Amino acid sequence: MIKKPEDEIRFGELLKDPLRLFGWIFPYFIILILLLGIYFVKNLSNLSFNAQDSVLPDSAGMKKEIPVKMGSATESNQIPVKLAESKLAEEDSSFNERLDTFKKSISDAAGNPGAELFKRSASDLNKVFTSFVRSGSAQGFEKFTSTVLADPVNTGYKPSVARFSEEEWKALYGYLKSATM
Repeated sequence: MIKKPEDEIRFGELLKDPLRLFGWIFPYFIILILLLGIYFVKNLSNLSFNAQDSVLPDSAGMKKEIPVKMGSATESNQIPVKLAESKLAEEDSSFNERLDTFKKSISDAAGNPGAELFKRSASDLNKVFTSFVRSGSAQGFEKFTSTVLADPVNTGYKPSVARFSEEEWKALYGYLKSATM
């Protein structure tokens, strides 16, 4: 007797054992992915449409209205040129007077250990005075040492000041503070 070929799945028994349909779900996934891909490709031109201008407008050519504030006066920060020149000359003359006094105190200081250290370590008196007075180094010892050690040549010192001990730094700072005041 020849056995009749049977279907792999007996559809009559599916209600009793639904796990047998598990293998048939993969073709449905493939069809679903294929349909989504076709939909995406057909709408690709709409998705990639660039609605932005290729060149941005020049902001220098735009005019922006600035609202006027009522009830307040706008101050002008301009002063006459002659007044500005005279103020700069006053500031410069007082600075030059202090610099001359500083130079005289260096030549007059004899036997002061801070003065001796200063004469040994300074390469440009004008730079030393300017950097000490204008950078605010006279306000604190730590600020003075950090400013000088950060760039000794531009503050008017020789590079050898980096090897100074704590006592030498304190003597130099004390002398500069007394000489510039």
